[in-house]
Amino acid sequence: MRALVAAVLLLALAAAPAPAKTIDAKFGEPFKLRKSDKARFDGGRGVLRITRFVNSPCPKGARCVWSGQLVRFGLTLDGKPAPPDGKDAPYAVTVKDSDYKTYATVVVDSRPASAHDAAHDLEGEKKHE
Repeated sequence: MRALVAAVLLLALAAAPAPAKTIDAKFGEPFKLRKSDKARFDGGRGVLRITRFVNSPCPKGARCVWSGQLVRFGLTLDGKPAPPDGKDAPYAVTVKDSDYKTYATVVVDSRPASAHDAAHDLEGEKKHE
């Protein structure tokens, strides 16, 4: 009986996902994240985590309404939710590699204020001087 309990416990531990970890990342340097991991950067002000992987290719010969691969992120700045992409995002997040199931290799860069201003200029908004 003890052997059976030990075997069940061993199987349960082997099947459990690895514990989440938090890594310290630097701007411009690639790092690898799993869905449960977090990356801190910008002196700890920014935290990035993967919230979802989408791996939905269209089968050959089929007609698909939508297909593709995607990595969704959650981003916080000073502990508050921030947009992970688009013109209002405080950082530029780029996926360099992923299996779209378990991991993504990501690069985070600071987004200078001038890039935000340039994005507004491209949309035809006027800068106030």
